[in-house]
Amino acid sequence: MPSPNLTPLTHLLRHRIPSRSYGSHAPAPLHEPSGYAFGHKPPQKGYKRKRAAWEWLFNYGYVGAMTFLAITVFYLPDNR
Repeated sequence: MPSPNLTPLTHLLRHRIPSRSYGSHAPAPLHEPSGYAFGHKPPQKGYKRKRAAWEWLFNYGYVGAMTFLAITVFYLPDNR
């Protein structure tokens, strides 16, 4: 029987969901560190790295956004 000062939801949360405390007993990592950046091995000599489909959009979009920001800040009115 729940204690009188607890709502039914609080009682369910307190008694039905086990609490976890990892402390120094953390779970093992999913992938062991390989020593390579982002876990990717460098390509063999004579081969190029295959780029992901989103990389060109990110690179050109980032440069375009920074250029637009620089031009916008340059032409802001002087409000001193």
